[in-house]
Amino acid sequence: MNARILLFFMAFVSSILFWASPNTYSLIYCYICMGIFIVAFYILIKERIRNNLISFEFIFSFSFLYTNYFYPTVLYSINANFSLFGLEFPENYINKGIALSTVGYVFLVLGLLKYPCIAQLTNDRKRNLFKELSFYKPAAVLLLLLLIVSLIPILQSGIYDGNYGEGAFYKVVADVFIYYLIFETFSNSKSFKGLIKKNTLFFALVLSYVVLMTLIGNRGMFMRISVITLFCCNYFVKRIKVKHFVIMLVFGMALMTFVGQERGGGSGRSEANREIPTVLLLGKDLIINNRSLYVLMDYGDRLGLTYGRTSGLDFLAVIPFGQSLFMKFTGLTEGDLNSASLVTDLYYQGNDENRIGLGTNLIGDIYISFGFFGVVFLMYFLGVLLSRLHYKGMRGDMLSLFIYSIFTMTAIIYVRSPYFSMLRPVIWSVALYYIANSKKSPVLRDREYRNKIDESTAYLT
Repeated sequence: MNARILLFFMAFVSSILFWASPNTYSLIYCYICMGIFIVAFYILIKERIRNNLISFEFIFSFSFLYTNYFYPTVLYSINANFSLFGLEFPENYINKGIALSTVGYVFLVLGLLKYPCIAQLTNDRKRNLFKELSFYKPAAVLLLLLLIVSLIPILQSGIYDGNYGEGAFYKVVADVFIYYLIFETFSNSKSFKGLIKKNTLFFALVLSYVVLMTLIGNRGMFMRISVITLFCCNYFVKRIKVKHFVIMLVFGMALMTFVGQERGGGSGRSEANREIPTVLLLGKDLIINNRSLYVLMDYGDRLGLTYGRTSGLDFLAVIPFGQSLFMKFTGLTEGDLNSASLVTDLYYQGNDENRIGLGTNLIGDIYISFGFFGVVFLMYFLGVLLSRLHYKGMRGDMLSLFIYSIFTMTAIIYVRSPYFSMLRPVIWSVALYYIANSKKSPVLRDREYRNKIDESTAYLT
């Protein structure tokens, strides 16, 4: 059976499951939804991923599995109060939530199959894709030194404000700059040995910065830098074998879980979670955001859709200082403009000294704004967008490949983020790209070269 026909059939079935979902938890029902997800994932692997796991498609799907399926199919039967699920939430939405997640994923896969999949860049396309940016390397080194110096007092005092890692304007600009330099550095490298030798200082500072960020409790930077580095190495220098990537993936999950436990204090295994096997805790930071899906769906059904209001902060984030200025003049709060803050406000109902951020969920964030049909359309659109970016990137359009790499490096946490959270990193990255490449290299000017596909190194669906 044709893959797309099968996917459309599964989309229809999962939609029926959503509209007919029972209020009482059903393990069999959850297994059926997970079965549809597995088949769709298999189709994606067969049609697009194949032996290239360092891609948005695989990393996102792996994270999506943990975030939306692990709790209802595995953990609920073992311990329904696992971690943040010990906080009150609408359990009658477990069946409906997993069905909606399945609908969203199937339509994402349909979108991802929109454009043909090209296996890899040819050796010629790996070289000289950017002009040499002699000014940017010294600037990057200076920025990294400033960032490292600013982190040392925080590390010494032990006081870390989570907003520092994600919200400080100059920090966000610097991070985007670092991502671009990593991409540009790899794209102009002919060998891994030459890459390290030529850029030893730059990579040493990047490593130092990542280590310091991890020590103060910011794991996001470790994940993003690690993934975009692996992505660039895999595409521009040397293919990374599947077994090696799997080993690195397991090691990374274990390290991030350990850092999270240490940041939270204690051993990280509370009495409530003693019966949970340690191996299942590796994806804890993803699993807990399944609760947010149920909370957001319940809110949308009871109080009505927000029609994009709860995505306001993501749109305002594109404008420097836009968020703070808008809230100052309108009097609206973060809970009014952000689904993650809304989930937290709904539980704590005001100021609480023990208040922690409860996070959001990609599918829930879409649903609370645009409902069921919003999930269908926006997940399909996301798939089409990424399919097109990858297709154009592998044909020589480095801007498309750079944007695709930005999506890939955030794929791990995108499943637990607002849908429009990618606006700022993508738009700012595009702006930086155009500033840095105002005069295109001969390779990029040669339209005929870009449009020629080497059949010996490419396969089409």
